[in-house]
Amino acid sequence: MSGKKLIFVTGVTGYVGCHLADTLLKQGHCVIALVRESGRRRSAEERAIAAIEQVNADVQQLLDNLIIVPGDVQETTATLLSKIRARTGDRPINEIWHCAATFRFRKRDRDIIEAINIEGVRHILELVRSVNQGQSPRYFHVGTAYSTGQLLERVPEAYVPGNTGFRSLYEWSKYEGETVVQQYQKEYGLDATIFRPAIIVGSKDTKAVSHSAYYQVCDALYRLRKHFEKRWGTAFDGTLDVRLMGHPETRLNFVPIDFVIKGMQLVAQEESLATPQLKVFNIVNEDPPDMTTIHRMVCQTLDIRGLELVEEAVFEDEPMNALERLLARSVAFQAPYMVRNIQFSTDRFRQIVPFEKLPIPQVDEEFLATINQAYFDYLDSTEANGRR
Repeated sequence: MSGKKLIFVTGVTGYVGCHLADTLLKQGHCVIALVRESGRRRSAEERAIAAIEQVNADVQQLLDNLIIVPGDVQETTATLLSKIRARTGDRPINEIWHCAATFRFRKRDRDIIEAINIEGVRHILELVRSVNQGQSPRYFHVGTAYSTGQLLERVPEAYVPGNTGFRSLYEWSKYEGETVVQQYQKEYGLDATIFRPAIIVGSKDTKAVSHSAYYQVCDALYRLRKHFEKRWGTAFDGTLDVRLMGHPETRLNFVPIDFVIKGMQLVAQEESLATPQLKVFNIVNEDPPDMTTIHRMVCQTLDIRGLELVEEAVFEDEPMNALERLLARSVAFQAPYMVRNIQFSTDRFRQIVPFEKLPIPQVDEEFLATINQAYFDYLDSTEANGRR
């Protein structure tokens, strides 16, 4: 299990993928990165390097161990296999990490959601079966802690058959992706592990920027502040006077990216788990912050006032105004998680990764202030450079 490995990774230009690729490169492994060609000015290689450079400014020293394969999980397995072997020859691949996904969730995007989050999983699992002449590589699947929907009071570390009650098409698609993993593992006896991170946020150290989940809410509030600044100029004192749906006592399961990467790596390095079985681990925060704290810190960092958290029933009695409807549309993906507590089992994860190895992340006021400021500084810089 030790020594230099050849590891195939999808989603390297994404938030989890770029941190994972950097970690694997630092460990001395050779990383094959499947990178979609965007059709814009930068090549797949340039996009991959730029993503990892956000995490590690010295990545240039590691590039000899980075192999870029331009491609997409929507391509057939035969096409992907041909591209990989053109770059690696017959060298066996030790691990395949599937991080690529789309966060789209609206009905109009159903086709692309299915193509990436379900059929894309199938393509990569077919690759697992066919990429080596001998033993199949270990397969690590990055899912979401919310793939079991909203019917279970406590999310188990196990695949849940016949699941229903999803908050969005995104959740449904991630569940269906897990179903594909479960079917392939059972039919072909694969060594398959599903990791389910909760709401991934930055860390105090990383310079990489996420554009999903919590940061979509931050972006919406930032744009709302900018709207008022442009409208009122120096007369604007930071008061918004808008309502946002959310329960003050709801705990949002924020889990820092470094915790996610270290947790997954510690599990992957456990030799006793290298077996032809399906393993599922929730990578979550056992002591997450509540909405009151999160709300207070985002308002404080952005220097806004008058953003009121209200429960959904309030809008039934007093409907949203135009500005509140606009804000609600901007945070529609996150809204269901801001009104209800969700519990997660971590018994299996903590059997492998005890608290002394990886303590509960402290997502407190200081932490939130740090990641908020880093994100708003990034938005300020992109605004100043005309990239928004």
